[in-house]
Amino acid sequence: MLYDAERGDISIAVVGDAMISRRMHAFRELHFLKLVEIIRNADVSIANLEFLFHDYESTWQWTRGTYTRSDPKNLHELKWMGFDAVLTANNHAYDFSEGGFLTTLRHLEEVDLPHAGGGPDLDHSRAPAYVDSPRGRVAVMSASSTFTDVSRAGPGRPDFPGRAGINALRHDLVHHVTQDVFDALHKANRELGLEAHEEAVAQFGFQGHSKHLDKRTVMRFLKREFRLAESFKIETAVNKDDVDGIGHWIRGAKKQADWLVYGVHCHESGATGEFHGGSLID
Repeated sequence: MLYDAERGDISIAVVGDAMISRRMHAFRELHFLKLVEIIRNADVSIANLEFLFHDYESTWQWTRGTYTRSDPKNLHELKWMGFDAVLTANNHAYDFSEGGFLTTLRHLEEVDLPHAGGGPDLDHSRAPAYVDSPRGRVAVMSASSTFTDVSRAGPGRPDFPGRAGINALRHDLVHHVTQDVFDALHKANRELGLEAHEEAVAQFGFQGHSKHLDKRTVMRFLKREFRLAESFKIETAVNKDDVDGIGHWIRGAKKQADWLVYGVHCHESGATGEFHGGSLID
């Protein structure tokens, strides 16, 4: 006789951004109640927590645009709807600085809502949260490719703590331009006095780029890399250090769980349009 967890059959509901600014259990609209029913009936339901939940303790507003905040009591509304875990790596994580983010994580712990994607250091932000269901154990992980530098978690050492923040998935851009534009950028670098500064930066490397650039075909302008080409094109490549570090945690999580859900939050756009997040279920 098989345990339910051994059947290899599970239902996982993965929704988008949870932006809960008020109590939800008061609403009785039919379509809303059908949505709640789907979430509750799934073996495991997961949402991206796009809001911060705090009472402005030890925090200050960081962003200049839209900033998100909700009463911590509203986390109970997410549990009422049937959510078993939330993802915390997104571009709103530091709307209220480190204090708002860490306070949100503390409130999640208080209501026993597992969360993944952020923490007091880089390892905690990459580590999975686990949800045990009758159909198996689910590892939940998340990252964001859209973030502010201050929100990116950093590694710690035995002699000092790391930097609190989210699991940031960095990416490098290479701009391919034609000869006339390439020459104009070279001229702008010289006339604006940026060339000497870029050369100094290049001695230490820049987000994985080569320290030694062939100036005949490659240059840096305003912290961006440009390459001489016959036509215009933008190439995007994920940061190797981030991919390797994330992969390490994924391999470990798969040994501890029957199922794995990895959510990626992003707002990057290109020729194929803008992509707002996504999840991988394995």
